Amino acid sequence: MKWMVFPVCWTFFCGSAWAGTAIHTCTMTSTGSGGWIPKQVEFSYDEARASGTVSDTLSENFRKAPVVVSVRRLGPDRIELQWSPGAFPTTVRGRSSEVRYTMLFRPSKNRVELAADVDEGDRRAFSRGKCTVKK
Repeated sequence: MKWMVFPVCWTFFCGSAWAGTAIHTCTMTSTGSGGWIPKQVEFSYDEARASGTVSDTLSENFRKAPVVVSVRRLGPDRIELQWSPGAFPTTVRGRSSEVRYTMLFRPSKNRVELAADVDEGDRRAFSRGKCTVKK
């Protein structure tokens, strides 16, 4: 599978609704055995709106656009982002799989933990990552 390189600035992130919002680019430590963990995740969020956008190398390959995420603060240094980019085609002929991502972001450390639940929990993948911030 080919991985898409992120553009410097997405129209959605750089539009007026997200002006001044930091963009976090996170590189994951592993992609797991099933390929459900992307190599890179880029996200931005507005805690006051409890929403944001995310783009990852896997979703970008199939969806060609960032995905809207729900945002929830779990503690002083823990923010949860959840998204589901929809069904992805698989190597099994005529079959697709649904994946739901849950990411825990720790702003003070610029680190994330990412879990992928595939087909309603039939399979699960997990990884950690380090992030850089662009303002």
